Amino acid sequence: MGPKPDCREYRGDQPCRHNRLCPGCPHYRPVGTRVLIVKLSHRGDVLRTTPLLRGLRRRYPDAHVAWLTAPDAVELLRNNEYIDVLLEYSLRSIVALQGQRFDVLISLDKEPHAAALTQLVPADRRFGFGLHETGRPEPLGPSAEYAFALGLSDDLKFRQNTKTYQELVFDIAEIPYERDEYVLSVAPESAEWGRQWLQAAGAPSGAPLVGLAPSAGEMWPTKAWPVANCADFTRAVGDRLDAAVVLLGAPDEQKRSREIAKRSQSDPMNATGKTTIPQLCGLIGHCDAVVATDTLAMHVGIALRKPVVALFGPTCPQEVDLYDRGVKLAPTSECAPCYRATCDLARRPSGGDPCCMAGHSAEAVLKALATVMGNERSRRSEPRSDS
Repeated sequence: MGPKPDCREYRGDQPCRHNRLCPGCPHYRPVGTRVLIVKLSHRGDVLRTTPLLRGLRRRYPDAHVAWLTAPDAVELLRNNEYIDVLLEYSLRSIVALQGQRFDVLISLDKEPHAAALTQLVPADRRFGFGLHETGRPEPLGPSAEYAFALGLSDDLKFRQNTKTYQELVFDIAEIPYERDEYVLSVAPESAEWGRQWLQAAGAPSGAPLVGLAPSAGEMWPTKAWPVANCADFTRAVGDRLDAAVVLLGAPDEQKRSREIAKRSQSDPMNATGKTTIPQLCGLIGHCDAVVATDTLAMHVGIALRKPVVALFGPTCPQEVDLYDRGVKLAPTSECAPCYRATCDLARRPSGGDPCCMAGHSAEAVLKALATVMGNERSRRSEPRSDS
């Protein structure tokens, strides 16, 4: 008997963790059903794809799961208990995948470079999206046709569809959906970093902490909650809820965060542009609630099971599931959702903010926050059931 490359512990280029040769090894565990997930971007979408991992484990109890993702999303999947092999999208990974064979391949991106992998990687069953010979994406089978159609019809996506993103992904993979939660692992060192940062920033002891992520960077300026609204809200959180605010966001959002802090006259803690993704997760882990636009911070809050107030404008609120722990504030403007990065109405003399996001008043958001925080306190005070 020679090497057993089908063993979960087998490395091939170095000893396995048991440091044993294969013949007679008592730790042999066959790989089972080999599954490859191709979900590269965007980071929020990568994170909200993780519920599929729970479904895969139900459908294929012996599954050995590999996940190929974009470099900027790798940290969201690191140390995930359901992922056996985490691959960063690169030429090296693509070449290595072509030399393997999978029982199940799930391709969830329509971009040509991602969809083309469906044809390049050997697999027995394929779900999701592939690349037509014309260079355009196409559904790989009936299970992906509805999700594919959402990208072809604004009426279907904006007004008719009632399915969440998770439901759509489970449909594509032909796995029954049981409202599975996100899977996100926060490393102890990231949680400790968040604790130390808050302490150094002067977080008041015993006060509820609200994470505020009001922007979406240069790529999605139409998702941003107006500075004036943010400032009014930040000031009111301290005055009326006796809570502290920590501003969250990417480096290209620092100017807006400084302006929010200045106008609020309440000196909120400002972590904008100061965190890596693991540190952002660690920081949100210490928050009592999260108020966010449709951004990565919103999805991290959902993943960590925080009460979330989600502010929607150009994107579809029905595709997001807060798992009964939050409130979704939908836009009231007739032009929303539009999925556009620019707003024609914002360029009019009457104002410079996207009309859909300007409609979310500080008072409405504060009321929603008070509701979710009150619900969370009630939930925590309920007696535990041992049944």
